[in-house]
Amino acid sequence: QKAMKSESKVKIPQTTLCTLCSTYLGHELAASREFEDGWFNTIHLLELADGSRTVLKVSPAPDFTVMRYEHDILSVEVAVHRRLAAAGLRVPTILADNHAGDLIGHPWFVMDFLEGMTLTAARKTLPPDALATLDRQVAAQTAAVHHIRGTRFGRWHEDSTASGSWAESFSAMVEDLLADAEDKKIRLPRPAGWIRTQLASAVPALDNVNEARLVLWDLHDGNIMVRENPPELAAFLDTDRAVWADPLFDFCFRSLTPAPAGWLSAYEQAAAALGDPDCQRSLGAPQRLAWYEAYLALVMFVECAYRGFGLAHRLWARQYCAGALRKLQQFG
Repeated sequence: QKAMKSESKVKIPQTTLCTLCSTYLGHELAASREFEDGWFNTIHLLELADGSRTVLKVSPAPDFTVMRYEHDILSVEVAVHRRLAAAGLRVPTILADNHAGDLIGHPWFVMDFLEGMTLTAARKTLPPDALATLDRQVAAQTAAVHHIRGTRFGRWHEDSTASGSWAESFSAMVEDLLADAEDKKIRLPRPAGWIRTQLASAVPALDNVNEARLVLWDLHDGNIMVRENPPELAAFLDTDRAVWADPLFDFCFRSLTPAPAGWLSAYEQAAAALGDPDCQRSLGAPQRLAWYEAYLALVMFVECAYRGFGLAHRLWARQYCAGALRKLQQFG
């Protein structure tokens, strides 16, 4: 995967990594290297003197301007990992975390290193039967995540998006994106007023969601670790964008990388086994899906100005955003 250059990433001196390992992990650092695939946090593989390997994840610097939904999301990842682990689901184990940012100056945590590959890589190399097995396992764990109930809608940490109404929470999330765009003087493919008018017409469809479920939101193949022999789900990664929401809000239902038919049927079966309704066929689902696509597209377009992404990615993001917003018109 080609490295994504982002201004949100930071440089960490080798001496700091050495001190962190000896102080918080109890072993000397033998070697380290930075992972370049991430788009937001800084991530290092740490090889310790005892032969073990761990992963350090560091948030952007405190003075780096983030989008509203990105405030304090590293602590969300730690909390969600622990919540999923307590539910018996497959996630990396958190070995150490420091929200105060000792040594580095901003929040960080260390988790265990998982052998394997991303599902993105697996889809390029593994045979169809192995991928079908993995899809069934991933779908089952996704349904298990969505089975976790919340007491309200909105982001993991209670903020301005918290509400007993999903329509209100989702509308607040969209308003945050419009404010992010205004802060950077970003010209959206459609005016903010037009977006608000379209969103108002979607309130009845959004109001059909009456129970908050845990949604990881960023659950794409690149955030899923798998093993090859035998084909096995290793863990879900990057849970920092988790929200209490409609299960259809998760990335696995987006059009950017459509889920295989086998995944969708396995998800439906797993949800049914848990006693959950079929969210894919719920009342108002098509309009909600279109809006969730538009939300993702707005995030990916607006974040370009915050991360300093290159021209090619900015042009792609604008085209994707324009297309997603255009599709909202079919609902009036």
